[in-house]
Amino acid sequence: MTTDAQGTPGILKRTTSADRGLVEVPALAPHLDFRLIGDRQVLLVSETFNTLLRGQVHCDLLPLLDGRRTRQDIAAALAPAHPAVRVETAIKSLAYRGYLVSGDCAMASERAAYWSSLGASPRWAEQRLGASTVAVAGDDGLLARRLRALGIQVADRRPTLSAVVCVDYLDEHHDAINRGHLESGSPWVLVRPYGVQPLFGPVFRPAQRGPCWACLAYRLRGHQEVHNFLRNLGGSSSAVTPRAAETVELEAVCGLAAIEIARWLVLEDLAPIHERAISLDVVSREMGQHLAMRRPQCLACGDEALYRPDRPAAPVRLRPSPKAVRNSGGHRSIPPEETMSRYRHLVSPVTGVVTWLTRASDAADPWLQVCWADIHPESGIWRNHLSLRDCPVEFPLFDSRQMRFPSRTPRGGLPEPSEAVPRPASGSATRR
Repeated sequence: MTTDAQGTPGILKRTTSADRGLVEVPALAPHLDFRLIGDRQVLLVSETFNTLLRGQVHCDLLPLLDGRRTRQDIAAALAPAHPAVRVETAIKSLAYRGYLVSGDCAMASERAAYWSSLGASPRWAEQRLGASTVAVAGDDGLLARRLRALGIQVADRRPTLSAVVCVDYLDEHHDAINRGHLESGSPWVLVRPYGVQPLFGPVFRPAQRGPCWACLAYRLRGHQEVHNFLRNLGGSSSAVTPRAAETVELEAVCGLAAIEIARWLVLEDLAPIHERAISLDVVSREMGQHLAMRRPQCLACGDEALYRPDRPAAPVRLRPSPKAVRNSGGHRSIPPEETMSRYRHLVSPVTGVVTWLTRASDAADPWLQVCWADIHPESGIWRNHLSLRDCPVEFPLFDSRQMRFPSRTPRGGLPEPSEAVPRPASGSATRR
């Protein structure tokens, strides 16, 4: 596998040494096209990127960047109008900005354009895909076939990545798989293509101290309280698993999971699945990305000193905090918008501490921030155990100016403004 990737200031973030500097067989990046507009100017255009190049040397050089000519052939074709040193300088400049790559690549032009659109030179993508092996378990062939179609070898021997196809992310058998990968340090990924809410990712990377399956499972359990109650009551046989399956839909989801795996193999940490779970909703056609974070106190991969019951108490240390914001009935050191921006990644129905958060007050109101929120039950705000009696109740936050509850109801079952505040379910649930 190639190891000469280099981040550049240009539009390509993954390139080989042959794509940089004075490229021997230069070619225009496959997803780009050019249009001469006169006055010694040329436009580089694509679906998502456009830029203007000035100078007659660019106008004369771009038509020759077809990947079939060497730089010496191009310099000879442009002489004597442009000295060789000027042509070579233009080639190096275009390569530096990612507009030019090595034409020494066997990849089809359409596929080459796809990978260069994502930020990888075709030569880099071809080498990475050809050198990668993915081990697939629990698959009926749908995922494996699509990985092979992308040029990825599917085999169990010394895989670059292991993919486990499952019907339940919280299956207790994943714990043994997780611990095995923690010991070996090899990366792996879960893929759940079934049901109306397929889910895949993130790539668990124990060698890089990334989050493990246990870190993700801890968060996910808190967002599936009823399902978790049934699992605790009757064991794994009582777990709720998806029943919906449509062959065409399964093929599409497996194809999407396969391309995301391929993107990780090519783009590494630039791929969404590198540290995010990707969810789909086949009903609404919405897609979400959920940042997975390592829990330092995780029982599987965390620091034992942080979860031992006999660990020493840590003292609370108070420090001064200047009050920069005075609104919404209180003093704050930072504005609510900054707090929201800083902790937005903790709001997720898959990996978050907060399941969802919705603004209830007017978004244009700079004075008062009122939100609906559903809190992860194990965050400490709500206490729930193994009984449905202890499931948390969602409370609207009170709008003191209008002396009523906000009228926006983001989820069925929440009270309308005219209804009374729901009382907590019997048990240990408390409000703070």
